Amino acid sequence: MKKIAFVTITWNSQTYIEECLSSVYYAMAPFDAHVWVIDNGSKDQTVEIIQNIKKDKFKNRLHFIRNNKNLGTTVSRNLALREIQKAKDVDYVCIIDSDTKINTEAVQLLMQTL
Repeated sequence: MKKIAFVTITWNSQTYIEECLSSVYYAMAPFDAHVWVIDNGSKDQTVEIIQNIKKDKFKNRLHFIRNNKNLGTTVSRNLALREIQKAKDVDYVCIIDSDTKINTEAVQLLMQTL
């Protein structure tokens, strides 16, 4: 089974992060998948939403990195990519925005294309 890592960055994303992560949760069901969420110092309820959805659905398959301030897209994404690289057994990395909704068919199609 191919292993996939999903990466998303948040910053004051309380409006849509729960829908994003829920869609990832259901889309990743047929795969050996993990999710990395990097928060860039959110001041709203984003962190609490992430922590709740991790506890309720993802358990040890969601990895959360919290920055004290907004480090920007590139630095934050690279934090997750370094952690994924340490795992050394990931076949695909899917980088999504925090307002993205995905489904299993889209992930399968992307994997087939790659």
